[in-house]
Amino acid sequence: MSSNLRKPMLLIGMMFATPVLAQSILPGLWEIQGKASVDGQAMPDMAEMMKEVPPEMRKQMQAMMNKQGVGMSPSGIQVCVTAEQALRNDIPVQADKRCKLTWQKKTPKRTTYQLICTQPNERGEGWMEIVSPKHWRTSVKMHTQVDGKPQTVTSDSSGRWLGPDCGKVQAAAKR
Repeated sequence: MSSNLRKPMLLIGMMFATPVLAQSILPGLWEIQGKASVDGQAMPDMAEMMKEVPPEMRKQMQAMMNKQGVGMSPSGIQVCVTAEQALRNDIPVQADKRCKLTWQKKTPKRTTYQLICTQPNERGEGWMEIVSPKHWRTSVKMHTQVDGKPQTVTSDSSGRWLGPDCGKVQAAAKR
């Protein structure tokens, strides 16, 4: 995968590295917005990055995201959280399967964690906080290499509950 395409995919994965917390979120449709930077330089938002992807590749990426229960909106992405997932505070998209998530510290509202990924080798740390049943925040910092050069990618995101009806957004398949 080219480094130009890998960056958006890495950022998508980072936005959803979501550990389980004690306070419950609500089931239904959630919108997720995020900001990212590489070595301190702000990245364009996801909608802007998607405009740069060739139409056929964008269609493939959207199909892949739809299969994982992710819809696109003008201001972010949308996911459908089932009642079962809400009880676990489980946003139905996770970091890349090549990544291992290790809990570091858990409190009723906040969890810190580490990520260790393979192919390529990446490592990082982050936290997630349930602000209320209708709002959560997360931050992840990943250390990686692109074309042999070390990079630090930081992603901050937040989720807000839009309502109980998921509309056209399908819940992700049970893991």
